[in-house]
Amino acid sequence: MSFYNWGLPGVDLPPPPVREGQGPEAIPPAWNRLKFGPLGLWDLRRKLGVFPAEPGVFQRHHVRFLAADIAWYAGGSSIDGLHRAGEPGFFPEFDAMRQALPTGNVGREAIKGLNERTQNAMFDLATTWDRAFGGTTMVIHVDGTTIPNTPAQPEYLRASAYLPPAFVAAHPGSHAAIVHIAQTFIKAVGVPTVQQWRANTLHRNWSLTQPGPGAAMNAPSAVLLPTPPADSTHYKFFGRPVGVLNTILASAQPPRLVVIDDDNNYSEDSQARIRELQEQVDTLSADLNAALDRLPRRVAPSMPTTPRQSQPSRTPRTPTPIRTSAPHPPPYSASQIPRSPLATSSPLATSPPLAASSINEGLDAVMCHHDLQDLGVSIRLVIRGFHPPKWYKELEGLGIEPAVVVEIIEFLTS
Repeated sequence: MSFYNWGLPGVDLPPPPVREGQGPEAIPPAWNRLKFGPLGLWDLRRKLGVFPAEPGVFQRHHVRFLAADIAWYAGGSSIDGLHRAGEPGFFPEFDAMRQALPTGNVGREAIKGLNERTQNAMFDLATTWDRAFGGTTMVIHVDGTTIPNTPAQPEYLRASAYLPPAFVAAHPGSHAAIVHIAQTFIKAVGVPTVQQWRANTLHRNWSLTQPGPGAAMNAPSAVLLPTPPADSTHYKFFGRPVGVLNTILASAQPPRLVVIDDDNNYSEDSQARIRELQEQVDTLSADLNAALDRLPRRVAPSMPTTPRQSQPSRTPRTPTPIRTSAPHPPPYSASQIPRSPLATSSPLATSPPLAASSINEGLDAVMCHHDLQDLGVSIRLVIRGFHPPKWYKELEGLGIEPAVVVEIIEFLTS
């Protein structure tokens, strides 16, 4: 049975272990007397309550409510100006939490549990920060405490870190830098932190030794990034001996891109569509090449090679402005005509050059018959740069009468 009656069935938040004479008090202390720690968090929740008017709300969201309790104590602390620890080096929060807890293993387990809860709250906040604002955050932390008799060297230490898994998966080029940051942090920050913690405790005459060896050295590993637990943003980096990481990075293969695939069939569908489009392009290219191959045989001897009586003066006229339909670029030169990225060949690349007189005679006769010599270059560019189904629209865009366009197309495709 809980020490405190929360007044709501299903809510069971027992009081934390406390040192004799340290509480808990029958009535929660005043707001300005609350201290961060297992007891302080429990007293804060007693003051805030568990929403008895809304049964079930606290039970459903208890993880968020308890994280909010930690945030209540943390609010404003990053800018309060109290960032220098007093002698012998621990902050007041360090002492306040321990003074309320029993000594021995019971107190250590309570501190360990709150340390884990605080880390989870920190990583949850970083996760929300990245998701809501689109940035990327890395949080890295090393504890000052170690198993007694453990050397203060990188290969015996480890760091807890937050990283967004989506970023890690999408940017393998960042892996070496991330691991280098973690190793540098363990060596340059973690080792001094452990040394400072030990110096502070020795100043207080706390014993740091016990029978038996200390922690074992971290197992050697060539893996750069550790694998977080499933569905988690929590990473654990294990320190390496000085110089080992540089050797691993120098011999490592370039990282492979890890793609988060939301649809396993998407790639297969895309490849099938590409093959389908390729077949269409090849068919149209073959049709155009066949039509162009027939051009030398169509000299059209029955067509007059002299202007008609109704033909205007031979004085060169101003060329009709070239108009094309989007999205094709204006056919000013053959080099301007785009090629499909799906095609292995194109009409422009595979067709015989139309500038040769042996091929142009038939087309020249048609253009001369209709006084289209000034548009000869543009007409040839349309024929060479577009597939037959687009010829009508492109030739009409040059200002050629529809009936003449039909005659040109029939001549080329018959």
